[in-house]
Amino acid sequence: MEHIALDTELSDQEMEEMLSRVKTADAFDAPVNADSENPESEQALCDEYGFPFEPEGTYNNAPLEFEEVAKALWIALINLNYTATRYHRQSPYYPLLMARLEKNIKQMGSYCITKTVLEQSGEQFPDLEEVTLKELYQMVSLHFRKCCRAYNDMQESGHAQDLSMIGWMFRWAALSDRLKATQERVNKIESGEIKVETILKREAVYKNGPKRQRDRSHHRVAPAVRASSLPVLKSYAREVKAQKRAAEKQERAVQREKERAKKRYDKESEKLLTELGFPAYKPMPLPKIPGLGINEIELKTLLMDEAKGRGDFTEAGIIARENFDQLMERFHKLQDAESPSREPGKSPRSGPSDETRKKLREKRKKNKK
Repeated sequence: MEHIALDTELSDQEMEEMLSRVKTADAFDAPVNADSENPESEQALCDEYGFPFEPEGTYNNAPLEFEEVAKALWIALINLNYTATRYHRQSPYYPLLMARLEKNIKQMGSYCITKTVLEQSGEQFPDLEEVTLKELYQMVSLHFRKCCRAYNDMQESGHAQDLSMIGWMFRWAALSDRLKATQERVNKIESGEIKVETILKREAVYKNGPKRQRDRSHHRVAPAVRASSLPVLKSYAREVKAQKRAAEKQERAVQREKERAKKRYDKESEKLLTELGFPAYKPMPLPKIPGLGINEIELKTLLMDEAKGRGDFTEAGIIARENFDQLMERFHKLQDAESPSREPGKSPRSGPSDETRKKLREKRKKNKK
């Protein structure tokens, strides 16, 4: 394949020549009443092949993210697979396309298992729903069968051995086994059998260990060697987990600052009320209410005064709209707070019994009628 080397810098002489050509072209081509400020009327600087130079801010230089890279590579892989599928099996271009396709499928398999690892860590990738190992396995299956067909063509025509197609048949078969092993690993990750933290920490094990290889010639080799899974792109996984930890740390810092701000506000409010002559809040003990003859208005006033004494005027407004049962429940909770030794969930002895409260509710219903 022919490669063209491009100059990335222009000399002063080349720049002056380009400027003179542009000025000459503008003098002959520009209309009499042309607007000099209109960019469409200006001729852009071009290289020796006629392509205009692009502004510096044309492309974004922000760091690449996993989802952006995986999506772009997936689109390129789909288009490459479509092209390889359409070319005839005996075309000289087909082996060239297969060589690139095989390499790209392997790399995309790593992106698939990396996506699973990141999703188990809490990340979401809505634009990568179609990026699956199943799609890659279908590509491999198609081209394996296409190579078998090409090999049979050579056999039927002259009983010759097409060594190139034989090699591709075995390569596609080996890649299909690796994709199967990768899918098994993905299933274990999704089920929790393989922990994400184990995958990310595994590469650090024996990192500084001895370099000498031990003699294992006495070990027997299994006749059926299982294919290895495609690797996880640990750089992306570590980066995303680091970003997640940084976000959680920032969130905790914001929460602590909110708590400190609330304490400062309460302290300043209390100081201001004291300076204005308002007495500081002191919890007022609730009197015992007899079981019979309870006045709902008095109980409501008592609870509203208690809330206002704490400076909680919002709660006082809520109390003003509550009915008798809600007021009694609130009163019992306050008494529970004042008497922590009493067993929670039970009504105080000074309050009305359930039967008495039922009679009072029926009495109020009759009065409303």
